[in-house]
Amino acid sequence: MERHKSSWTRVLTVVVVCALSLSAIAAAPSSADTSEALHNEQVVSATLTGNRGGAFAFYTLDYPGDESVVTIELRYTPADPVTAAGVGFNVYAPDGFHIGQGQPVEDTGGEGVLQLQYSDGNKATWLVQVYNYIPEHTISYRIMVKGLPETEPVATAPVFL
Repeated sequence: MERHKSSWTRVLTVVVVCALSLSAIAAAPSSADTSEALHNEQVVSATLTGNRGGAFAFYTLDYPGDESVVTIELRYTPADPVTAAGVGFNVYAPDGFHIGQGQPVEDTGGEGVLQLQYSDGNKATWLVQVYNYIPEHTISYRIMVKGLPETEPVATAPVFL
């Protein structure tokens, strides 16, 4: 009888662990839910504390599909060799195609700088994934995109009181 009870305890434990794991996956927000839009020559500043599984921040940009060259630039501190080995960014097309990743820029005056230049004939919203794989190591960064068309200011009707 005791052996049978032990088997049920193991089965119940496995079921509970699986249920909790699935609920954690379902509760985790997708990148689309947590992304912030990048606009031409507007700097976004943030911090990101790394972990072994990777810590991520997500951004989107609307590419016009006119073959214009867009530059995405990430500036981060501290700019030491350890940080450079675990920090960066990737860019993805809507279908998951890996457009590229930030490449180091030399002589940056004390900051780490990564850039990616890309052009395409397809209009799309690109996903930019900033990552930090260095456990318990916080970086400060600024991300900016150049080369997107300027957006027209939205005209508002006058308000009469």
